[in-house]
Amino acid sequence: VDVVTSEFENVPSETMSHLAKYCSVSPGLNALHIAQHRIREKNFARTLGINTPDFWHITDSKSLYSAMAELQGPGVLKTCQLGYDGKGQVWIDPGDNLDACFASLNSNDAILEAVVNFEAEVSFLLARNIDGLITHFPVSHNTHKNGILMRSIAPANLSENQLKSGQKAVE
Repeated sequence: VDVVTSEFENVPSETMSHLAKYCSVSPGLNALHIAQHRIREKNFARTLGINTPDFWHITDSKSLYSAMAELQGPGVLKTCQLGYDGKGQVWIDPGDNLDACFASLNSNDAILEAVVNFEAEVSFLLARNIDGLITHFPVSHNTHKNGILMRSIAPANLSENQLKSGQKAVE
């Protein structure tokens, strides 16, 4: 085996670290480390100048009450690790039973994100080889239902300017 790849961030980092002793792994260990924790991921995005919704690290009910008071609106409470496709998340409003919402995650490592109302979501995905050569996959237009990705259509119907702008942003 020359290279081991994974497109799923929930692969144990210890496994990839072990494999890296014998061959190239992708994503790299630092990228995997960042992607495996939502707080690290959001902070990293911000260092790159990427806008994120407001967020708070939630470790107990008390920190959830404090964050919700600051947010003053609806939020999405998510586990920091291992949540996907709507699992490990709870949509909450200030009037909800916050103790029960926090307890439902069964984790003391969570993130509260401000709700972002959006009309559409598109995904720009690229692949970069070891020499730095980049190729872009067709951009997809994503549709969600109850916070879960339901459909992706590629190529997305975007203007040439939108395509070039999005591709440049992910490089």
